[in-house]
Amino acid sequence: MLSICFGVSNENTSQYLLYSKYPPAQGLFLESANPQELSKEVFKLRNKIVFNEMRYAKHGKLSQDIEDLSPKDLRQRTVKDRFWVYIEEQFEETFGTIQSSEPTAKAYFYRMMEFLQKENLLQRMGNNRKDNSGFAALWNTPASDRRMAGNLMDNMRLVSTDTDKERAYSIDGEVDILELERMVSDTGEDFIETIPNFRKGDAVVLYDYAKDEEPDIRKTVEIRANITGLTDKWVRLQMRSAQNKKYFTGKGAERMWAIEHDLLDSHSSNLGKSLMELLRTNEERRTLLLGQRKPETDRAARPLGRYGEMDELVERAARAKDYFLIVGPPGTGKTSFGLMSLVKEELLKPEASLLLMAYTNRAVDEICSKLVKAEIDFLRIGSRFACADEYKKYLLNNKEFGNIAEVGQCLREARVVVGTTASMMSNASLLTIRKFDLAIIDEASQILEPNIIGLLSAMTGDQGGAEARENSIGRFVLIGDDKQLPAVVAQTAADSTVTEPELRDIGLTDCRASIFERLLRLNKDNEAVVYKLTKQGRMHPETADSCNKHFYAGMLRPIPLAH
Repeated sequence: MLSICFGVSNENTSQYLLYSKYPPAQGLFLESANPQELSKEVFKLRNKIVFNEMRYAKHGKLSQDIEDLSPKDLRQRTVKDRFWVYIEEQFEETFGTIQSSEPTAKAYFYRMMEFLQKENLLQRMGNNRKDNSGFAALWNTPASDRRMAGNLMDNMRLVSTDTDKERAYSIDGEVDILELERMVSDTGEDFIETIPNFRKGDAVVLYDYAKDEEPDIRKTVEIRANITGLTDKWVRLQMRSAQNKKYFTGKGAERMWAIEHDLLDSHSSNLGKSLMELLRTNEERRTLLLGQRKPETDRAARPLGRYGEMDELVERAARAKDYFLIVGPPGTGKTSFGLMSLVKEELLKPEASLLLMAYTNRAVDEICSKLVKAEIDFLRIGSRFACADEYKKYLLNNKEFGNIAEVGQCLREARVVVGTTASMMSNASLLTIRKFDLAIIDEASQILEPNIIGLLSAMTGDQGGAEARENSIGRFVLIGDDKQLPAVVAQTAADSTVTEPELRDIGLTDCRASIFERLLRLNKDNEAVVYKLTKQGRMHPETADSCNKHFYAGMLRPIPLAH
């Protein structure tokens, strides 16, 4: 960077690695390697990483590599002894956990990792079955095609810059918020021929371009942001990192601007960690999640409250000691009545705590609205960019704390915690410091197994072996509908088919299916842990008749109200 960006010759630089945890005499490493040679090594290593990513995605060689490796195989002669001791233990724990896992759990881990690697590759590079797919479409596909697909919003001018009033601090000369105006032609007609595929909360890349050119992200600076407001006339963006104001007040004020969808890398790495949690958890929870043992029930358990037509649902859920599945066809009140009845019942227990999750922020907003209406206090985990304005005051990030101990105390005292599954995976440390008696996951049929199995496998504390620690989540309830929208996956049915006999024995036949579907399949005749909502109040009976006949075997009944 010093050479390329600032013109400093390599002869006038020295390279150090500083480990601030240790005293200067022990924590400062002088690297005397030739900068040009070091740069070659960096690119060589980068290319090896990319090669392996492609190899694992296309040929599934991960299991072969890991089974044949030990930490000693990874050590290079140039690595100093005092540096190696810091990382050797981590290697040993990771390899040891995978290699010593029970055969079915190991087969599950490798098959899901192969699925994730391939999905990751397709999300970046796209596939030949769908135009404008993959993040690489930003530079591989003509702007006109991206625009027609609704994935490019361009022809915008900068209207104003501002600093975020919600920030606890401000930095002079830096910008947090931008407002862009969507331009019209001289004839008054909109430039935009299609409705862009953007909505509030989306992560985007922002960049500028000359008025007489097509937008090209390769020719300029890209800025990461989130959409906080959107109409057919303007777009408001919140920068993910504050930007220098000069960039927008100089040439930027005269140029055109465009936004396109961003790809967040952090979530894909969390999925790998999620699968590792399954291998690390105790045998009782692991065999439950893999379908190797049946869920238990307590027939003597009885609910504490009364919930009208939801009484039977609440009573059967109260008897489930491990998990409970609620099938909710359209308009059957699975959130308004099913989820909320379970929340109210659990809170009748003085010491009970709940974790409420859903796949999308919109569904989490809906859960928040029901909690507010019922006057139930809660703490929300997640980003303010994707949270509806009326619920931002409940966000952990918006609360003021004096130190980290106060943050921990707030987390432990909250009886109800709410968030998306992605937010909880990004804040997985929360599940190591506290236990939830009950977790309820809405939209469960839209969630791929790796997106949720790590949360259900998490354990509190970091001392002792798995059997000595507690499950972070006691019981859990999954709410979904296997007949409605599944998870969005780039791979084909052939790519996702599971052929391993030990995995098909536990109901895993397709990696694109949710854990809700798999557990439902394993318990299709077990009414003790499966409840189907059948009264729908969203559609006119004649409108509902088609889906009722073709998907629900005629079990849906209209509620007794005039339509």
